[in-house]
Amino acid sequence: MRFIIYVDDHPPPHVHVEGKGGRAKIAIDDAVLVWQRGFTRSDMKIALDAVKVRQSERMRSWTNTHG
Repeated sequence: MRFIIYVDDHPPPHVHVEGKGGRAKIAIDDAVLVWQRGFTRSDMKIALDAVKVRQSERMRSWTNTHG
């Protein structure tokens, strides 16, 4: 899975997740699923857990990119 923060994206802070035949958007601050297509339930759990584990790092990346 790839976790992407687009430089021209909009608030609130979130990451886009791609891979394993699916796509999703996850809010960084509370690691909540915004939307998803094509991921299995177990793949979504993996993605959500990955955002939670590196939440502060992802928030720093968002802040560095978007101010």
